[in-house]
Amino acid sequence: MKKLAILTVGIALFIACKNDKKGNTKKDDLVLEQEEVVDKIPNLSDINFMASLEAYQQKDYAKSAKFIEDGVAELKKEGKNLDTKNKEILNVSVSKINNLVANVKKGDQNVSTLAQAFGNAEMLVAHDYFTYTVSTLLDEPAKGTYFFSKALRSLNNAVVTLEGDAKADAKAIQAESKKLATKIKDGGKDLEGDIKAQTNKIKDFLKKHKVDIF
Repeated sequence: MKKLAILTVGIALFIACKNDKKGNTKKDDLVLEQEEVVDKIPNLSDINFMASLEAYQQKDYAKSAKFIEDGVAELKKEGKNLDTKNKEILNVSVSKINNLVANVKKGDQNVSTLAQAFGNAEMLVAHDYFTYTVSTLLDEPAKGTYFFSKALRSLNNAVVTLEGDAKADAKAIQAESKKLATKIKDGGKDLEGDIKAQTNKIKDFLKKHKVDIF
């Protein structure tokens, strides 16, 4: 936690120092800094999903369920300033993730199945953040870039959680998304179509690797 706090302060100072004369944060600086930390700091919601899986493996099912609930609470906090359309997308995802809680509390899930479900949850969160990116990148580039970095973090955590073919498929989406991050950093234009294509690939992923509990 101390390391996380230090990194957070460092990011804030970096951005403050990179403001232009009008006090606006430069888009390329913001993208660069987010890209540098994207592999180091998982979303708070991701930490809870990972901790949930660990608690489940230790047969502490109530604790495992609580971590999911805490993760959902963090997702809601992160989405509190979304527009109406994107809030509806978030609510659907939260509902799906909440369905995991009842299954976790039963304590009768195969760990590999649960890991796949959690990985799918991470992919769904990435899908949503990509969708938010598409709706904001043109008019609010700093916000769009932020959402994109959150999507990448969820993809990174999905890759860690998943196994076998699912991991390989998630890695392919992750690699393509990192290339898009570079294009955004370099000031690429009209990238919304490419980002939307990533959301469609995640949809295909979730269909291919669907599990009954998610």
